[in-house]
Amino acid sequence: MRFNIAGTILLSSVFLVLSSLGCTKKATLDYGLKVEETLRINLSQEPPSLDWHKSTDTTSALIEYNMMDGLTEFDLKDPELSVIPALAESWSPSNNSKKWTFTLRKDVKWTDGKAFEAQQIIDAWERLLNPETASQYAYFLFSVKNAEEYNTGK
Repeated sequence: MRFNIAGTILLSSVFLVLSSLGCTKKATLDYGLKVEETLRINLSQEPPSLDWHKSTDTTSALIEYNMMDGLTEFDLKDPELSVIPALAESWSPSNNSKKWTFTLRKDVKWTDGKAFEAQQIIDAWERLLNPETASQYAYFLFSVKNAEEYNTGK
């Protein structure tokens, strides 16, 4: 009889403790920022650079991936990783596929409110290819006519 009473008391106590765990208020952090304007990433070290033309480490890449968009991106929900619009709303090749035309989204603005323009893409690509930048990723654009020659100074 003692065992049944002791067991019942023990089980009741455990049940009461466990059921009370869900009754606590969740802790919240309020930094006074709107959620859509806040990027929080847990990093094990400081990123050496946030210059996407020069950074080669995974810490920098993790931040840059969350801060910037390309003209297109891969659809990560698609097992085939199809290409979907990002900063470009559409794109099409010429008849011989040597020239591509990208139509930029009109709703894209920089954080300062200035409009996003095609010249900024050209400037970024030229900086990536510029030998003075010494980007290890310049070769990404070597499929563009004369890009490798521009990068190597030929």
